[in-house]
Amino acid sequence: MSAAEDPPIHEERTLTSVQRSSVVRAPMLVGGPRPAHPEWVMSRAGPRPIVRPAVDVISATALLSGPTVVVMAISRPGGRHVNTRASRIFAAETIGTFVLVLAGPGSAVLATGGFTDGVSIGVLGVALSFGLALLAMAYAIGPISGCHINPAVTVGLLLARKVQPRAVPVYVGGQLVGAVLAGLAIWGIAAGAAAGFSPDPTNLAVNGWGELSPGGFGFGAMVITEVLMTAILVFVVLSTTHRRFSAPAGGLAVGLTLTLIHLVSIPVTNTSVNPARSIGVAVIAGGDALAQLWAFVVFPIIGAVVGLIAWRLVNDEADEPIIDPLDRSVDPAGA
Repeated sequence: MSAAEDPPIHEERTLTSVQRSSVVRAPMLVGGPRPAHPEWVMSRAGPRPIVRPAVDVISATALLSGPTVVVMAISRPGGRHVNTRASRIFAAETIGTFVLVLAGPGSAVLATGGFTDGVSIGVLGVALSFGLALLAMAYAIGPISGCHINPAVTVGLLLARKVQPRAVPVYVGGQLVGAVLAGLAIWGIAAGAAAGFSPDPTNLAVNGWGELSPGGFGFGAMVITEVLMTAILVFVVLSTTHRRFSAPAGGLAVGLTLTLIHLVSIPVTNTSVNPARSIGVAVIAGGDALAQLWAFVVFPIIGAVVGLIAWRLVNDEADEPIIDPLDRSVDPAGA
């Protein structure tokens, strides 16, 4: 018998809604190509789709490897495919970071007088744009991904044992995609101005020191600013995970914190505290913005470590088990 004719090695199960919870909490297959059909069969020749009519109960096709059940795909009544936990986190972080970068650097590019003579929202307006964007996204996507929308925050939560290492690429990947898309959107909007627009390090709200610093601050001031401001942000984010913290106030706390950080540091570095925010505009502006970009990846990450250390000094809770955000059993939003 050829490989193509080998009998399928699989077990099919039709599950009731009561049985479903025990299956979806089994170790999930994460990464790699996803099946395009609700149900697949694994054979020695590879995965093969099963074409079935819609059913009235939740069904799953599982692959048995010893005692471990790996859920390959899930369908619901009507045959609708359920998004994986990883794909929803990726999408949420992409959307959230897109909104943050569009609102923050977008307001700095479009609303500070470059296109409107004598009309500018100023430093306060830009700071509020960042803070309000984070506040809104915290409530919009917080139940889905936790609303990191910042690689430094993700690293801080990783080191604090709030997420597992395998979830980090999903978070950071979504953040980088969202930031670059927002940078492109800002460019596209600005290019529609009557006078035209050609992005460069002087007009795209990039981060930097020396000639790229709004106030002409040097390298040392940049290092201190980015480390301390990121530490403050991560400290506040970690504080929202405390068992006695009022969960509904989390978005307000981090949004106001980001506003405060920008009020202090916009004159120094244009405020990064977020590698994705810096990358999203630097790759479009090019030039010295790219040459200095490394610093706005390295020092916010160092700041995240400092923020974690500060949180350890005041935290009165023992380390909790690592939360796996890719585990459907801890998904507050449900499937």
